[in-house]
Amino acid sequence: MNKRFNIGVAIVVPLILAGCATPGNVEFNVDSQPRRSIIEVNGLSQGVTPTRISLPLTKKWVGLIHSPNGWSYVGKPQLVKALPPPDYIGTLYSQNKYIDPTLAPEGGDVFFDLRLQNVEPLKNYSVDAR
Repeated sequence: MNKRFNIGVAIVVPLILAGCATPGNVEFNVDSQPRRSIIEVNGLSQGVTPTRISLPLTKKWVGLIHSPNGWSYVGKPQLVKALPPPDYIGTLYSQNKYIDPTLAPEGGDVFFDLRLQNVEPLKNYSVDAR
């Protein structure tokens, strides 16, 4: 009887966990040079630096066969934009960064240096990786 119970638990528990998805958020610290830069996430104002932003992330059970800890993270890259402080005297440039919360499910730090001018590559190169 004990053996049947253990086999039943071994079958039922993974089936229950397979459907589990825990929606949540990941916190990132955002800072900039100069400080008091305006931060937006996907076009919505999040305050001025230094600040914390919260990006959506879902934790989903996929099983130990597919992941070392049994969990996978589902989310998509979020556009984070830093805009110069309105009262700054001098030349600053806005910056955009795409942050993928699935690559840092524990959160982290993001830094913008608005003194740096945006640059484009002078030449595009094609690389054959064969």
